[in-house]
Amino acid sequence: MMAPFVARIRLHLIKSCAGTDVPQAYLDVDGFVHDRDLVLVEPDGLFMSQRDFPRMALIRPHLGRLEALGRLQHSGILVVRAPSMPDLSVAFFHHQSDLNMPRTVRIHEDDGWGCDMGLEAAEWFGAFLANPCALVRMVHHARLHHSSVLDESFEVRGQDGYPVHILGAPSCDDLNHRASAYTPPENFRANILIGGINPYEEDTWVGRRICIGKAVMRVVKLNQRCPIPTVDQNVGELADDPWREEPLRTLLTYREAPEGGVTLGVNCVVDIPGDIHRGDTVEILA
Repeated sequence: MMAPFVARIRLHLIKSCAGTDVPQAYLDVDGFVHDRDLVLVEPDGLFMSQRDFPRMALIRPHLGRLEALGRLQHSGILVVRAPSMPDLSVAFFHHQSDLNMPRTVRIHEDDGWGCDMGLEAAEWFGAFLANPCALVRMVHHARLHHSSVLDESFEVRGQDGYPVHILGAPSCDDLNHRASAYTPPENFRANILIGGINPYEEDTWVGRRICIGKAVMRVVKLNQRCPIPTVDQNVGELADDPWREEPLRTLLTYREAPEGGVTLGVNCVVDIPGDIHRGDTVEILA
């Protein structure tokens, strides 16, 4: 079998909105540059996601020249599109000196803060989602997540809990072979899709370090799945009981976790930042 390699790199510029494939990206200690930098929050600061607002799947952010982004030095215009809405253009900055209107953000059990991106953005997203909200850009070094698995804290931005999510492409293929309906890999919202491995081989990396390009990560745990993979990404709809829908229905038959729920893919923390390119080999370290 060929060596494991990066088949796909995917960034989610706005948490829980549509993702973007890129040929290369810089992996920092708190995740890929621009991945989940932006978060939609309700008036009380609680983050919004497809779990409660499945129409977020229809929101498609675009940031020019993604293939050429550097280490937190890019600034430009983010263009956001959604059905039956005018394009929204938002100034997108990556220097703390550019920040104004600080805003508290709560993501699960963690509190962080960021920059409110303004009234125009708030009104645009609020109109499309039929819910008052604000667009917030997370600030680097402003949110810590404590891992009970590692018993340590580390920096994150808009991710649920870990900076990087890795998924094996053969794992998706095997799941789809078992399931009654096809689920695209992008529904699982992984940052890195790995080829050249056996189905679920990424599970065996838990507790080990991996090197991709110039970056080194620790694989901490299996990724516990939420209902988002069941959202129809083309129409933005979530079933009343997603656990009776694919892919969760099939995952429950053979990937149920002892603590409840189901797993697919792995979560990682970053030990050494670096550039990662599509096609890079994956080296499994001790």
